[in-house]
Amino acid sequence: NPKYEVGSKAFITEGHMEGMEGAEATIAGAYNTIVYTVSYTPTIGGKKVENHKWVVHEEIADAGEEPFK
Repeated sequence: NPKYEVGSKAFITEGHMEGMEGAEATIAGAYNTIVYTVSYTPTIGGKKVENHKWVVHEEIADAGEEPFK
């Protein structure tokens, strides 16, 4: 029972990344999944990103079906 219907609009209230706060979003779906906070160094250069929120399990290449620990 998702709170928002597919195709509905929402506004992002968090500004954890530049340009995110106040951005309009279109709901693409609701998922029962695992989310992670990750740190990474961009492959195209730039500073290491610490504790980026939120990466869903399905966004990680070759993650498999089991959640990471």
